[in-house]
Amino acid sequence: EATRDRLYGVYGAPTDPHRWQSRLVRMAKQYTNLTTLGMAGVTAMADLVRPVMTEGLMAVHEYGFKTLASEMRGTILKMSRKELELAGEGVELINNTRALSMSDAGDLYRSRTPFERGLAKANSWFFVMNGLNAINQIDKEWAGVIIQGNMNKAIIALSLNGKVEPALKARLAAAGIDESMASRMAQNLTYGAKGHSRFGKLILADTEKWSDDYAAQTYRGALNQMVNRTVPTPGLADTPNW
Repeated sequence: EATRDRLYGVYGAPTDPHRWQSRLVRMAKQYTNLTTLGMAGVTAMADLVRPVMTEGLMAVHEYGFKTLASEMRGTILKMSRKELELAGEGVELINNTRALSMSDAGDLYRSRTPFERGLAKANSWFFVMNGLNAINQIDKEWAGVIIQGNMNKAIIALSLNGKVEPALKARLAAAGIDESMASRMAQNLTYGAKGHSRFGKLILADTEKWSDDYAAQTYRGALNQMVNRTVPTPGLADTPNW
């Protein structure tokens, strides 16, 4: 039951979420956000350097800075953003996902009185006004290009000769990509296949054109995990419960 509740994000929730004490705590969290997180967007800019820590300096240079210097950067960023959205990421401006999950200010049981509804709406708009949603969007799109370039290169290498850095190989395995799955994915990422685009050394997947649906879903799941670890984003099971 505890595992189930963690997955739903309701572990530790009060038996009666409608009682005034529970509603008061949620309103207090939302009020705290409005009065203390005015510079949250500025602090989120630090995540722009996180790909250096997770992917390495060479990957950031090869797939990040070279992309920004490329004449095709508009096309590259558009394709990368599309794949991120298919993986359930890169939509911070719309869903406010990271901001609400980090602060645990979302009302799972919906707001009730006009005051509570107004406070919840103000809380959501606040993260747009302080720039946090926009910076999170930029953070994830920047990380997404680098991660896809690094991950796709590793997948192809793993399928051909298995010569992949142990740390990266372990990350792929943790995301459900072993040698067998890498071989299935590589069929759509190598020359002659329609499920990818190449921009120099950068390879971007186009999973909508993959013939192997299971491989496509696994790829999107792996991309989702890696982006969320590079730009730390709590999931339902990570939501703090007080």
